[in-house]
This record gives sequence, structure tokens and C-alpha cells, in this order.
Amino acid sequence: MKNTEKSDIIYVSIIEDNEIYIETLKDMFSDEPTIRISGVYYDCLSALKDIETNLPDIVLLDVELPDKSGVDFIRDLKLRHPRLEIIILTVFEDDKLIFDAVKNGATGYLLKNYDGSRIVESIQNVYAGLAAINSRTARKIIDFIHKDNPAVDLTHRERQVLDQIREGKSNKEISEALNVSVDDIRFHCKKIYRKLMVKNKIEAILKMKNNK
Repeated sequence: MKNTEKSDIIYVSIIEDNEIYIETLKDMFSDEPTIRISGVYYDCLSALKDIETNLPDIVLLDVELPDKSGVDFIRDLKLRHPRLEIIILTVFEDDKLIFDAVKNGATGYLLKNYDGSRIVESIQNVYAGLAAINSRTARKIIDFIHKDNPAVDLTHRERQVLDQIREGKSNKEISEALNVSVDDIRFHCKKIYRKLMVKNKIEAILKMKNNK
């Protein structure tokens, strides 16, 4: 059962129909004291029913599931549990899938071939209020958003950081380019990602388009 307050334990539910990969995730988390698996589901319907009473902190969600697309299922989960954090975990690095997942409310987009430490770190980052996306994925999202609406509500500094992200620079490289600390860049990145995630929910996207 999910904590009512933030604690050292992160409760994670897995929605995945590949039993071999489920075992891989179980092994990955078995030695990680901060992560506890609260549920494993092979399809969307069973997950939706159980999560009503066994709400996790984070859902790891596959894209291809037997009864529904994971990207579409994000909307169902967010409609019932708006604060639930959802990370897509897939083999597909497709621009449209990435954008649709974020637009529907995903907080992260990870590939299954990432090593265990990277997936664990991403879960911890999302739990801490950050987004689990790498710079390349961020650029894809940003490009899609700017194509749809170039007037995303960012400060001048955030736009400077954003431009650096689009060039694929690391936090250290960005801090050197803008002559600020790495911690400052992390702070700006957190605000940028949060703004993008919020503005890419369905209602916000529609509002942004209507305000063009």
C-alpha cells in the first residue's frame, strides 16, 4: 500500500506482459532498499481494478499490452489518480510515442535496455519530483511542443537552459556555458520539466491550442 506521506520506501507497480522482463525488474529491485514492488499486472484491466485499493507511488508501464495501449492507458490512470506518477518502460524510442505519453501524463520515458542502476535512479528522481527523461528525449518533447505552440510559459533563464538541452549538453556543460553552478542548472531543469509535463496534459494542451 502506498505511503500517505513521503518516506524512504517507494512503492512501485509494474504493468508488463513479458514474464521474463518482470523477473528482470524483480531482480533489479531486490537489492534496492528504497524500492518495494506493490503489484504486478499483465494487462490494463486487472491493474486498474487493483490499483483502486492498492495505490502505489509510481507505475512502470509497458507500451504494448494485451488489452490496451499503455500510452492510452495513462489517461485512465491519471483520470482516477491525478497524482500518480507513471513511467513508460518500453523497447520503442519513437517520437510520437514519447510525445503522446508525456501529453497523456507520463512523468518519464525509459527504454528497457537501460541498465538497472539507471532505472532505479529514474524511479528515485520521479519520487523526488523530477522527470525521468534523458536529454535526447527532452529534445524530442521540446521540439514537438514548440512545433505545436512556441509560446510555452518559461522564463528567460529557463529558455537559455532549454536551448542548451536541445543541443544535447550535460548539466555540467550547461553550467559552464551559462556561468552558473550545476545545482542552479538542476533547479532550472526541474522547473522546466515540471512546466512541460503540466502543460502537456490533455486539458492544458487544448487550452494552449485554443489560446493561439
